[in-house]
Amino acid sequence: MIISRVILIAIYLAVFVYFGVSTYFSGVTGFKELFWTGYIEMLFVNFGDLLILDCLLRAVTKKMRGFIKGAEDCKAWELKEWMKAALPEHLIIWPLTCCPLAGLITAGIVNLLYLVFG
Repeated sequence: MIISRVILIAIYLAVFVYFGVSTYFSGVTGFKELFWTGYIEMLFVNFGDLLILDCLLRAVTKKMRGFIKGAEDCKAWELKEWMKAALPEHLIIWPLTCCPLAGLITAGIVNLLYLVFG
């Protein structure tokens, strides 16, 4: 459990550093523009997660339900239960919480890079 958290934190740090460095080299300046750049970048990550991991992976692994030990009678595999969890997460929670946070972090990283490297 601890190893997976460390890996997840490392991935998020790498993503935010990538957001910041790519935005820095694109020449975007100004807090508002930096914020919206980071917001939109995380929104793309969010929709990619929804479409690729949640929709496509669910469709592919739905047939494997009997092969995954402990998932034989899991209600989360049903479409109605999946829609209750995945859609509000990706269409409401992420755009209102995680994406603005990513915008703020990206703007902070890029402003720090401008202070250090000019």
